[in-house]
Amino acid sequence: KLGRESIECKQVSLSELEKELVQIDENLINNELTIIEKSEHLIKRESILEQLGLRSEIGENQYTCRGGVNLVTTKTLSDQLGIAERKYQRIKQVHKIDPDAREILKETDVSNNLNGPLLIERLKDDQIQIEVAKRVTDDNSRHIKGLIKEIQKEIKQGEILKQLDDYKNSQ
Repeated sequence: KLGRESIECKQVSLSELEKELVQIDENLINNELTIIEKSEHLIKRESILEQLGLRSEIGENQYTCRGGVNLVTTKTLSDQLGIAERKYQRIKQVHKIDPDAREILKETDVSNNLNGPLLIERLKDDQIQIEVAKRVTDDNSRHIKGLIKEIQKEIKQGEILKQLDDYKNSQ
């Protein structure tokens, strides 16, 4: 198609994990990924680096090496992507959202905004995360903070009504 008889190519022998790592790196370079997708890629990438024995552990730094191999730190990983280390950590934090809620959120505008998913992640109750995700899809224009407050208020009201009902039934 290019009108050339041959094209230079380098054949590289890689393990399955290394192939997967290359694929993840290529996807991360592509700016088409949402914040939620990036978080999933970063977690998978770090997992592979750990399996390959290349990821530094807590307490190690950029000068630590194992078997003559320099270990990859969070700082190194963030630098490779051209983002600040704190932003890298915040993107990874998004992965802590309940998997079902993450799948729902992927179909919304919230998936490409770091602040919204971080607010949802801070809700430690998976059911509330899922409920927020469902309601975000119903009305993408809503503010996440307001939506969270609304759901928490509904839950509290439900608890009070249940207590009242239990009280009435106990007599």
